[in-house]
Parts: sequence; structure tokens; C-alpha cells
Amino acid sequence: MLHIQRFAAAALLLLYASEVTANCTVHLNTPIPKGCFSSPGQLVDQGSYTYQSDGYCQCLCATANKLVYAMTKGTNCFCGDLLPPANAVATNSSCNAPCDGYPPNMCGGNSFFTVSLTGIESSVGNAGGNSASGQKPSSAQSQGPSVVTESGQVITVTAASSAQSGSGKPNKAGIAAGIVVGIVALGAIVGGAVLLIRRRKRNAVEEEYRRNAAVNQFVNGQAKSEASSTNDQRLDPSIMHHRRQSIGSIADERDFSRRILQVRRPIFDLRVRPRQGGLLLAQILYRT
Repeated sequence: MLHIQRFAAAALLLLYASEVTANCTVHLNTPIPKGCFSSPGQLVDQGSYTYQSDGYCQCLCATANKLVYAMTKGTNCFCGDLLPPANAVATNSSCNAPCDGYPPNMCGGNSFFTVSLTGIESSVGNAGGNSASGQKPSSAQSQGPSVVTESGQVITVTAASSAQSGSGKPNKAGIAAGIVVGIVALGAIVGGAVLLIRRRKRNAVEEEYRRNAAVNQFVNGQAKSEASSTNDQRLDPSIMHHRRQSIGSIADERDFSRRILQVRRPIFDLRVRPRQGGLLLAQILYRT
């Protein structure tokens, strides 16, 4: 009785798996098994599914137009465009976890992955190096030698490194911006130096002008003071030719601008002289 129940359950699961494959929205080709791997490489985890099966995972990845699909732990499906790295190949006995949706098939194992091609392409290369499980591939990752497995033979194909996103190309906009900024900075430095030199020259000219003005003012001030002392308008010109040429010998409180009438007191001199005959002669002399 127990064997009958097991057989009935297996039949139901097989019928369900067949229905899943038949209900796929894209045409499915015959999957191409690639064996068991210890790493998913660049394959991306699509999540777990209670009724996971080989046909369900193939439909999920083929609908996304992915070339490779893998299963692990009996529940999780991975999709991608490259097989896991060639150095991650493991023995088939490591992939010993039955698929939850169809136990007759193995869906990987604990940290192992059952890998197959969706049938879109019959030959797909391996990813280079080991990748962390479930991580999306970097678009700028360099690819090492590609390994293609055909009819049980491993063919190594050397491929050049490539960057899908073109990150290796120089950033022309950044270079142009750097050149423009450099030119502007150089122009600012040159302009500042020119302005500084011109300002220093102008300050030197102004300083020289102020110095010369001070000297001229000092010289002109002395000449004016000497001319004002020797050419006093209050002095009589006729007297100036006979006076001693000296400064400050005439009192400033007196006005010498015109002739002054001076009155002197007359002096009388009385002289008496004896004459013959006993007469006296009186003589009055006047002098100023």
C-alpha cells in the first residue's frame, strides 16, 4: 500500500511538471545538462519555489531569454548567460538534493548547483574566476579563458578582456572640463600677476610725484619768504639804495611807505665879541 501511495505521488508530481512545461509562454527546446558545480558563477538567484522542478526553472530562465539555468537545495532557481567557472566543476554525486516539485530529478545540493542550458543556444562559455553565490555579474568584469563543453570534451577558448559598460574608455567630458578649468585658473593667475605689477608701478610713480611735489613746495616756500622780506612795499625805493641790505633792521611798527616831514628844534648860539672903543658885538647864530 505504501508503494502505491509513493507511486501515485510521483505520478502526480510528474503530471504537474509536465503541465508546467506545457504551460510555459515561450517555446522550450530540449535542455542540455552541464553537470554539477560548486559555484553559480555569474548566475543570478530568482528565489525559491515550493514546487521547484527542472522544467519550471528552465521556463523561468528561457522566458527571461537567459541561456543557462541552475538549481540548488531543491528549491532555488538561478538564471544567466554564462556557465559557472570551469574550476568550479564538481562530481555529480554532490548534487543530491531532489527537486521539491519533482523528486526524481536532482536540483543541486547544499552549496552545489545542477546546471543546464535552456536550449536557446547549444554552446555557451564559462565565466572566468569564482563568483560569490547569488551576486549579479559586474558589467566591467574582465573575462578570462572561456571553457566550452561539447560532447563530453572540454574546449578552452581564450577571450580578450572586455568591459560591457565601456568604463575603460576615457571620460571625454571630464577631460574637457579639466582642461577648461586649468585654462581659467592659469588666466586668473596671469591676470592677477599683471594687475599686481601695474599697481606697484603706479604706487611708485605716485610716491615719486609726491616726493617731487614736497621738494618743489619747500623750495618755492623759501623763495617766497626771501622775496617778501626784501621787497617790502612799505619801504621807500630811494632809501632802499642807500640802506644796509639786511633783514629785520627796520622796525615793522613804523610806516616807511612815504616821506615823513621831520621838524627839529632850532638852536640859537649867542656869541659876544669885544670891539674897539669898548663896544660889544653880539652875534646870534642859528643852526638846525
